[in-house]
Amino acid sequence: MITETVSLPMSLKDLSHELRTPVTGIRGCAVLMQDEPLSINQQAFIKEIVEQADKLTNLANLLLQAKVVQEKKLILTIMKLT
Repeated sequence: MITETVSLPMSLKDLSHELRTPVTGIRGCAVLMQDEPLSINQQAFIKEIVEQADKLTNLANLLLQAKVVQEKKLILTIMKLT
């Protein structure tokens, strides 16, 4: 039996980057494919790929924001609205 030690936890910043990089590539390829002649089904698949890539990018952004909050580097400004 072979065991491998993995150092955990991966920082949220690293995780955000590791998610964002491939998702950006996948989304970019899908956007380029939209310019090609595609069937209606293929167009629907490409649209779904782009939408899901956007959701994953938003998740990566949230992870990065959580890292900022975790490190207490977030500055809140409270303003009274009239």
